[in-house]
Amino acid sequence: MKDSRDDRSYVDNDGTEHYMDSDGKVHRGVPPLRTAKKETSVSGWTFYDTSQGHCSLCGSIKCNGSCFK
Repeated sequence: MKDSRDDRSYVDNDGTEHYMDSDGKVHRGVPPLRTAKKETSVSGWTFYDTSQGHCSLCGSIKCNGSCFK
């Protein structure tokens, strides 16, 4: 289920993603619910940035592995 908060991310000059609330206020140090950073491998798999705790398969910070089941 898509949540509008998934699209609320702000990338600063250092390339770090932060959560942005509905008013547009950036909360530094708070990662977005879904990361926008991703990399596609030669085989076609898409991997997401896991440096802030996001799932490498779906990009969600709240994933419990159900994206792969």
